[in-house]
Amino acid sequence: MRLSLSSVSLALLAGVVLGCESEPGRIAATHAGPSLTPSQTISTNASVRLAPIETGCWLLDTPEGTFLPANLPSQYRLQGMPVHVVMRGDTGAASICMMGAMVSLDSIRVGWQ
Repeated sequence: MRLSLSSVSLALLAGVVLGCESEPGRIAATHAGPSLTPSQTISTNASVRLAPIETGCWLLDTPEGTFLPANLPSQYRLQGMPVHVVMRGDTGAASICMMGAMVSLDSIRVGWQ
């Protein structure tokens, strides 16, 4: 019984450690965001993330999911940067990343709202 209890404790501890992968104060989306039309906008907080695909793909992780910004300005391309964005669907953009819906940013600023 003692061996089983210590095995269960070890398994729970490993789950807690592995489950806390993201840094505090950072949004870690676990799924792709919903597809948006050009007339649909979302105003939300996000964390900027660089995915190591090909030459790299800049993503926005939000509580709604991950989005691919077609027009992320270079000054915001910093891993983990907290931003507030207003974005809309961008049906004219294409990407090799395929990790979320393509969006066009109407506005972006550093910090969460």
